[in-house]
Amino acid sequence: MTRFTFRPIVPSDHPALAALWRESASVMGLDNSYLPSVADLTTRLDTHFGPGWEMTLAEDGDRMAGFLAIHPQDRVLGQLFLHPDVIGEGLGHLFFDRAKARMPQGFTLYTPAENHRARAFYEAGGMHVTHHTTHPEFGHEVVYYHWPGT
Repeated sequence: MTRFTFRPIVPSDHPALAALWRESASVMGLDNSYLPSVADLTTRLDTHFGPGWEMTLAEDGDRMAGFLAIHPQDRVLGQLFLHPDVIGEGLGHLFFDRAKARMPQGFTLYTPAENHRARAFYEAGGMHVTHHTTHPEFGHEVVYYHWPGT
């Protein structure tokens, strides 16, 4: 049995969740100049993830361990971030399995090209690279993936 508990994200979670998001993003292999501030990430959580998004928080006791944002109608895994202390402990697989169960017809996602750990994880999970492009806001290279479904 897993030690993680899951629940929907609520607006009052956003400031702490933004701090977790930034901390997690800081280990992706990008230059820190590409990392949005906690305030910017809080605003993104407040404005970007509206109708159609399913936001799930994982908790480990009383701390936030990670979050998943999916948009089943558009078949998009928008965010999957883990607290650096829980990377390698199975939470990523639990989130990824949740995304596959909610979008069995397949889905897409993208990640920074320099995020080698995430890329290996997605590829091991059956995702296929579709193309590379430049991030429209920050300018770094990103890799798009597709999971074809079951």
